[in-house]
Amino acid sequence: MAPEVMCRQNHGVAADYFAVGVIAYECMNGRRPYIGKSRREIRENIIQFQVKIGDDDIPPGWSKEAADFINQCLQRKPSRRLGLQGNSEVKKHAWFDGFDWESFTHKKMTASYTPRQQDNFDKNYVNNPEWKDGSIVEEHAKNLDRQSVQLQFRGYYYDKDRPRRTTPFQSGLQSLMLETAQKQAIDEEEDDNKGIFGNGKSVDAMIKELNEEMGADGEDTKPIQEESYGIDGNASKSIESQNFGLEPLSQARLLVPRQ
Repeated sequence: MAPEVMCRQNHGVAADYFAVGVIAYECMNGRRPYIGKSRREIRENIIQFQVKIGDDDIPPGWSKEAADFINQCLQRKPSRRLGLQGNSEVKKHAWFDGFDWESFTHKKMTASYTPRQQDNFDKNYVNNPEWKDGSIVEEHAKNLDRQSVQLQFRGYYYDKDRPRRTTPFQSGLQSLMLETAQKQAIDEEEDDNKGIFGNGKSVDAMIKELNEEMGADGEDTKPIQEESYGIDGNASKSIESQNFGLEPLSQARLLVPRQ
C-alpha cells in the first residue's frame, strides 16, 4: 500500500504503480520490500523509509534496468514515481526496450513459464510452509469470504472484450458498497489504528505529524531515512531529504473504480 494511501491522502494512479513496484521487488528478491513483525511495524516502515535496490543488491539474472524500474515505482513521493504520467511513461522505460506491447495487450503472447498446477495452492509450487497446511488455507479462504473484503473488489474485472459502462445507478451503488466496506474494514482494524508503533506514536499521531510537516507548497523539509536491503536481508539506512508532496488530510476522498 502506497505511503499516500497509508496516510489517508488523496491519491491516484501513482498508488497503483507503487503496488507494481512491490510485486516486482518480491519477484526479484523473493521477499517483501517492507519487513515487520506486525502490521503496525510494516506501516511504520512504509511511511518512514525509502527502499532502494543498489547495484550490489541485484541478484544474478536481473539487470540494472530492472532495478531502476522497481526503484522508480517505489518512490515515496507520488510526483517522482514512474507511471504518474500514464502507461506510456512505463512503456518507454529502458527495462521494456523491445518489448512487444501489441501482442501483450491482445493476449497473443505466450508466457515463458507456465506452471502445471492443479490449484492456487499446489504444494509443488508453494514456498510458504503455511500454505501447505490445509487448516490454515481453509482459514484464509473463510477470511476472504467476508463481505467487508469482497465488497472492496466489486466492479473490478479483467476482460478485454467486456464493454466499460457505468450508469448513474451503478456508480451510486458502487460508492455505497465501497463506503460500507471501508467502514467495516476500519472497524475490523480499529485496534491496529489505535495501536502504538515501535517509535511510541500511534497511527493517527504519525499521520498528523506528516501532514503538519507539509508546507503550503507541499515541501517536506524534514530528512527521512532511506532503507536499502542487501541480498542477505540486512538493512542499511541513510538520511535523505524528500518532498513527500501529498495533499492535506482534509482533502481525502473515496475513489470509485471504473467499470
